[in-house]
Amino acid sequence: MKPVSIPYFTITCILILLFSCSIQKPLDFDKGSSIYENGYVDQPYVVILQDGSWLCTFTTSAKIEGSSGQHIVSMTSRDKGKSWINPIEIESPTGPTASWAMPYITPYGRVYVFYSFNGGNVKTLNGNSIRNDMLGWYCYKFSDDNGLTWSDRYRIPMRKTNADLKNDWNGDVQIFWGIGKPIDHGNYMTLGFTKLGKYMLDLGEGWFFQSDNIQTERNPDNINWVLLPDGMDGVRHPAYGSVQEEFNLVSITEDTLYSVYRTDLGFIAESSSYNRGKSWTLPDSAHYLSGNPLLNPRACPRIWKIDDNKYLIWYHNHGGTGFADRNPGWIAGGRWIDGEMKWSQPIPIIYRQDKSYERGRLSYPDLVKQDGKFWITVTNKEQGIVIKLPKRKIYRQAFKSF
Repeated sequence: MKPVSIPYFTITCILILLFSCSIQKPLDFDKGSSIYENGYVDQPYVVILQDGSWLCTFTTSAKIEGSSGQHIVSMTSRDKGKSWINPIEIESPTGPTASWAMPYITPYGRVYVFYSFNGGNVKTLNGNSIRNDMLGWYCYKFSDDNGLTWSDRYRIPMRKTNADLKNDWNGDVQIFWGIGKPIDHGNYMTLGFTKLGKYMLDLGEGWFFQSDNIQTERNPDNINWVLLPDGMDGVRHPAYGSVQEEFNLVSITEDTLYSVYRTDLGFIAESSSYNRGKSWTLPDSAHYLSGNPLLNPRACPRIWKIDDNKYLIWYHNHGGTGFADRNPGWIAGGRWIDGEMKWSQPIPIIYRQDKSYERGRLSYPDLVKQDGKFWITVTNKEQGIVIKLPKRKIYRQAFKSF
């Protein structure tokens, strides 16, 4: 299925005009509070610490994405994102590449961060130098002092699957990355990520690491890990082509999980599990109450659970097929109805006047919920910002159709 192509500029202008009367003008990226600015800044994700302060982890480099020196850091804010304390290196810019940090906080206050680490320091393929920030080991560190210091590095054992065995290194090197944050569902924690079957950015499929004791177990050597789904093949649709990437998820119940991911077919794909991630439905396009698909280019669709049977999704609301045109960012409200997710109509939420490819693409957001208020973090690949959202208007608009 491939939606009818409509010029991006035309559909953006029409839709913003239609919704401008019902919700305030989209927020201006440049009016947000800066978290960090560098040659490259990506995936600014936030957890709220036990003392109420915020800890943000992200990937950064003085150069462009994928360059040498790419590493992960954390920063802290004690005033709800208005100002940030200087970054602390979780991994060094002088070591092997470390990327795609995803933070998680346990009920007792320990903060974990999960990331890709090029532990084998692989830098070539067939004698040619290559971008290497999606190669290697799935690792984590943790902090018991609110991000001031970080533990030694630990590696999650990742079993080899068909995607690995068929890749350019015949499984000796694994190709993967994750976006979003791990989620809790009952006594379980699960994080989603993408494996690639071919370098570079080809033959993507979804996988999930799950732990049944990380919420309480303090000895990292005793944490249980299982790679899901069962079997040798990840979540993907054989008709959706090579680009099936950036899986992130929410819990419906302890056993029912729902995941969305990007394609290059102009729409968001979705899949559900009813047995805690052991198996997943054949992916379909995510769809509105009307049955029409949620349109999106090759850009991260990000999903959050905000309340009992209330969900928000971030996307770009047009049927492009490439990496461009991620401005503005849109959201829609969702509810789980009769065993599947249904979405409301889109709401433009944030934009930037600069619409260039280099500095105008807005992506990889996170939603921060505290004291009954919402904030959103987002990046244009050079600067991460945080900005407060009009929660009441979002609720009123996002869920009025249900």
